[in-house]
Amino acid sequence: MLRVFFFLTLVIATTWPALAYDIEATGLELNQTIQNLDNDMPLVLGRRIVVRVHASELTGVPVNNVEARIDYSVSYTAEGGLGGGGFGGTFPTTADVLPGGADRIDFDGSFNFIVEPYIPDDIDKAIPASITVTVTVNHDNLGAETDATNNTISVTRPIFVADKLHIRYVPVHLHEPAPNGMTPVDPTDPVIEHYFPSQFFDNLMISATALRLHPVALDDAGFSIGWENTPVYPIDHNLGVEWNLHNGTDRTAINSQLKALRDLSGWPTSWIIYGMVDSQAAAGSFSGWANNGVAWGVMNGNTSGASPWRVYGGDTLAHEIGHRRGLAHMLCNGNEASGGGIDPDYPWPLDPPWSECSLADVDDDGYFGTDPYPEFFFDYTGTAVISNDPDIAQPNRGFPIMGYKSPRWVSPFEYCKLLPAYGVPCNLQWPDPPGPPSGITWGTGTGSDPGPSIGQLLGAAEHIWVGGVIDFDLDKVSALPSYSFGGTAVELDQDTLKGAVERRRDDATTGFDSGWTLDVEDTRGQVLYSQAVVTASEIGESCGQPHDHDHGPGHVHDDETLVALADVLPLPTGSARVVYRNRDGAIVERLELSANAPEVFFTALPSTNQPLQAGTTLQWYGRDRDGDALTYILRASADGGNTWNILALNTTDTVFTLGATALEALPGGATRLQVLVTDGARSGYAEAGSFAVANKAPNVAILSSSFEGSSLTLSGFAADLEDGTLTGYGLSWVSDLGGQLGTGTRLVVDDLTSGLHHITLTAKDSAGATASTTVKVRIP
Repeated sequence: MLRVFFFLTLVIATTWPALAYDIEATGLELNQTIQNLDNDMPLVLGRRIVVRVHASELTGVPVNNVEARIDYSVSYTAEGGLGGGGFGGTFPTTADVLPGGADRIDFDGSFNFIVEPYIPDDIDKAIPASITVTVTVNHDNLGAETDATNNTISVTRPIFVADKLHIRYVPVHLHEPAPNGMTPVDPTDPVIEHYFPSQFFDNLMISATALRLHPVALDDAGFSIGWENTPVYPIDHNLGVEWNLHNGTDRTAINSQLKALRDLSGWPTSWIIYGMVDSQAAAGSFSGWANNGVAWGVMNGNTSGASPWRVYGGDTLAHEIGHRRGLAHMLCNGNEASGGGIDPDYPWPLDPPWSECSLADVDDDGYFGTDPYPEFFFDYTGTAVISNDPDIAQPNRGFPIMGYKSPRWVSPFEYCKLLPAYGVPCNLQWPDPPGPPSGITWGTGTGSDPGPSIGQLLGAAEHIWVGGVIDFDLDKVSALPSYSFGGTAVELDQDTLKGAVERRRDDATTGFDSGWTLDVEDTRGQVLYSQAVVTASEIGESCGQPHDHDHGPGHVHDDETLVALADVLPLPTGSARVVYRNRDGAIVERLELSANAPEVFFTALPSTNQPLQAGTTLQWYGRDRDGDALTYILRASADGGNTWNILALNTTDTVFTLGATALEALPGGATRLQVLVTDGARSGYAEAGSFAVANKAPNVAILSSSFEGSSLTLSGFAADLEDGTLTGYGLSWVSDLGGQLGTGTRLVVDDLTSGLHHITLTAKDSAGATASTTVKVRIP
């Protein structure tokens, strides 16, 4: 076993006062988003650390422009270890030390350093690792300091590897918004859809909020982005049906289509599937909605005037990903129950009327937020410091990200619950909450034991995917077309099966049994398989404010009674139908398994090994011996069928013309085409390939360029459709006056020639495709 250490020394120049003084280093804080002065919150490897050192002058003499030194090391134990390391930088370069010390909320009142710890990629990331940070204030003991023994402060903390955060963006097809939930959307109004690549710069700023508030890494590609360009549509879109975001059923229906896209594309279960709603289509409606494992949100890149570090769309994204990672709402505004379950254990709600939440215990040494990536947020030139005092003035005010009180930051309670969701242990203890307000019944999850159902699910030779919206209030099911797998149909993707198994286990521990069941029966009505329909919160027991009048005057519809269903059921031998039963045991919906599976054949394709281009027409023919109506999914795969891009979802058309927008989102490589057909339950498929799809160039953005002292700090980001996030040598910086500057997502350059520099960031993917962007920087 080899014990490896890496040391970095960073010196900051200064000037010195003439009077005698005594400086004491009073606190050292390693903050990756939320931290106290005891550094209790666990740290994540590859995630930037803002090191803040607090100091006080003991004799009553203020001392200006004091210098400091930081030494840090990353150590680990590994067989054949090859070395550890990190990257250091500073802002600002000096600090004033005051008698009694500066207010912690004042970022410039502390000595601040940037540390980006890592270990080599070829080292097992599961090994024990730790970081040691030592800072010496007034390190050379110059001037007239009377006692230098109290100038140094040091801390050693374990550091962990977090799972990746991968967000897959999907456009949502909408039109101009209707004024309320009762007014239908006019399908002749302009179409409003949001595409990720076309607004990459703004969308990146929104995406990065998840990085600020979720415990993931950026610089080792722990955060990656993918996108679709095929929008999700209402199932009856060909009949003129459009979604209205003021309508609870439609909000949930969007998520049911996103779940269909997720499951029928074979995407990994860990990916976040996020529907993109254009700001123009969301006027006066909800900013986001999560329901049973997927979410959509309004892609609003605006920032708050009072709290300029707050990006509206990013705030929503972080909140909805929190739901996807298992977090419930924090009761801060009083109406969170109307949009989902509430966490009864949040320890810092204020006294009734429960109108606010504290971010943490109000304590100067307690948990404060610090923005680790300020360069992502272009309208805010400082670094955000978020207090735990809910009464402090903005921009330092913050409330829990999972509540409805704004502006929002992640609380230590939420961050500690998120860490295990990303594979990092967090066992911090919090004070007992004061108890829920009257009128809310708290539950602890009543899902059924999944053991038998998991065994049947894994052992089945055939499966069926079912989806749609269940309305518990109206005893109604709005079903999507179902697809069978196995037998004469295509095999079920293993990630989809894995996701179904994981949901069973989660349902048994955190879900609430709605009383409804999904039953697979034989021809005599004997139940061969039964599965409880489980929801994220108790039905009919929230005190939320009802806000939808979806079903005519006087009918109030609470969104808690809706669930976006998407699941996989086994089809044991002899299966004849799938039935939905309500809590009274009555059959609400019946899905008959026909005697014959439909067939489908491609009838028009480009020649094999020819490129797929915009304007390429694909055509197929479906037939069914039982005479059932047929529905199709057209999909493409560039990785041998492991994952798929959906080109057409649940369409009744038999011809498809590949448009430039759809082609833009297809990864490059040898591509297989597949069309699935269903008669509503039984399925067939046809496959063709391989066809060439051109590699796509990366999307690249320069996030910031700031000059201070003699140093220029540059920050950039690039996402590639085939390779994901590009880092290291995949990003290169060049100045027209200074030549080659370096590589990587973040770069500090010293001693550039004075004048106007045109600085270009070029991103290059593994296939050699490049994209560049340029900014102008004047060096004095």
